[in-house]
Amino acid sequence: NHLIYGAYDWFDSDRMWVEGVNGYALNFSPHGSAYGAFYSVDHITGRINLTQSLTYEAWIRPRDFLDLRTVITDGAWWRWIFVSKDGWWGGSRRVVACFCFNGDNTPGTEKYIVSKTELEENRWYHVAVTYDGKYVKIYINGKLDKSEYHPGYITPPPELSAVQIGSQWGSYSFSGLIDEVYIWNRALTPQEIKERFEIYADRIR
Repeated sequence: NHLIYGAYDWFDSDRMWVEGVNGYALNFSPHGSAYGAFYSVDHITGRINLTQSLTYEAWIRPRDFLDLRTVITDGAWWRWIFVSKDGWWGGSRRVVACFCFNGDNTPGTEKYIVSKTELEENRWYHVAVTYDGKYVKIYINGKLDKSEYHPGYITPPPELSAVQIGSQWGSYSFSGLIDEVYIWNRALTPQEIKERFEIYADRIR
């Protein structure tokens, strides 16, 4: 079952909402406070403590790659899905899953799982990141893009934490659109991810 869908709006601005793949999407800009700071899903604080089986899923449309661009951070910096910037050491314009494993959460112990696909500006992408206790997998537009072996469990977040969409508490803000955000309490199968991509695939062709 999915645990969250969408986001909780803590500020009111019509500029936040634009046409997305399904109804309205969140419109993020890192350049002003009127729209695009972040969405804090703090009404579910304490419920997201998934460590051995999970899926993060979203539709994203990046506007630029001038900085690291947060898609979602699940209560801690070591549970972070982002898009890399131009010139980043791990590869430019890639989907990146950053996790710490097996209880570690000190800087330097994190692992970066980096997609092979390089994203383009102003195009929609369906992104899913799964973990099943052994492998972190990144799917882009319904296809497996990267898989890495990391057995054990993802280090849980602090007790008092909140899911953030589009930023890490004001840092590494997303630039572009984010829609259809889900966190699942299991690793979706490749077929499920393909089918979920195909629901709105015709909107991006």
